[in-house]
Amino acid sequence: MAYQPPAQQAPPQSTNNTTVVVAQQPTTSTVVNTTFGDSPMSYNCHVCKTQQVTRVTHKVGTMTILIVIILCVLGLWPCALIPLCVPALQDSVHTCPNCNTEVGVHKKM
Repeated sequence: MAYQPPAQQAPPQSTNNTTVVVAQQPTTSTVVNTTFGDSPMSYNCHVCKTQQVTRVTHKVGTMTILIVIILCVLGLWPCALIPLCVPALQDSVHTCPNCNTEVGVHKKM
């Protein structure tokens, strides 16, 4: 009888079950840089999700205070309070008329 090498066995099959987890990425919202001016403008409110025309109010800002100080230094103190009453010299604050959220400010300086 001739010599027969031992029969080779196939390597054992792996019985590991692999679980693949697919996680959904959170959605992100893109914020578009909006330039606010002195007048009301159309705006998509990020809070109430509606398109509105902003309501504009004015408040005293840095430029207004500097003008008051300059007028006082120049000796024009009787005129120093005028910039506090002129909306064109104050910052413009834009708010949503639907939810009253401040959506932007146009600073004069």
